[in-house]
Amino acid sequence: MAECFERVAILGVGLIGGSMGMALHSAGAAGMVVGCSRTESRLCEAKRRGAIDSYTTDPLAAVDGADLVILCLPVASIPASARTIAPVLRSDAIVTDVGSAKACIVDALEELFDGRGQFVGGHPMAGSAQQGVWHARANLFHGATYFVTPTGRTPCRATDAVTSLAHQLGARPVHLPPVDHDRVVAAISHLPHVVASGLASLVPELCGAFADVALEAAAGSFADGTRVAGSDPSLWAEILVQNRAEVLRALASFRARLDAFESALSAGDEAATRELFGLGTEVRRRFEAREARPEPPGQEG
Repeated sequence: MAECFERVAILGVGLIGGSMGMALHSAGAAGMVVGCSRTESRLCEAKRRGAIDSYTTDPLAAVDGADLVILCLPVASIPASARTIAPVLRSDAIVTDVGSAKACIVDALEELFDGRGQFVGGHPMAGSAQQGVWHARANLFHGATYFVTPTGRTPCRATDAVTSLAHQLGARPVHLPPVDHDRVVAAISHLPHVVASGLASLVPELCGAFADVALEAAAGSFADGTRVAGSDPSLWAEILVQNRAEVLRALASFRARLDAFESALSAGDEAATRELFGLGTEVRRRFEAREARPEPPGQEG
């Protein structure tokens, strides 16, 4: 049964936080949504867009009496913000976050919220290169995977509540331990951002005086391969550093695959080159087949 939260506090009302507020309202899943941010103009815009019902710049006031607290903050800021609000939380309040690196957050917050709220990590696989509440929309999470990362210490009630939250946002909840989550997102999100950035930044070096001509001529392969290179550098530098062990592991594997391509091409070995391409083709086809599957009945419950 879908859970309805009486008072939801969203700390950090940007693209993700604003979209969550709008989606909760759309689903009728929250009695009141309180937004908190350091910037009052952002909060005013969030209220104007229907993402929140009221706002404050004081996180203690925002979470006072809340039965659900969502930390929609930069990964590195989450532990400090959690320490600030912990003393005033209801003992039965559900606390979750949306950070894209989980092990570091879960390690810090599980201990902190022991007996002062019920915490479980979360990470919706949704977003946009366009940041800020001005780009928030209620359907941002529709069809997206929503990772929920319980551990052996996580209260079942917290896991169930955030799983219900994911459904009400229109997402597909998937449970993964924090360390496994970090390995998965390093492969499917963090490494692609690094690769896209590196590919985009190489155009001037590779094309020299014809860089502008190259960019004007670039079509689908360059557009698709570099789409996420337009993301906020400060945001992504922080994410990559927080998950650096798994990102470094992914980079080492990618470097080895590039070396294999280089060896095959250096030897003029068309068969080996074709085989390497085939590995990628097969995974891409599996991905496309999954994308084409219809949503299961009641998915957006």
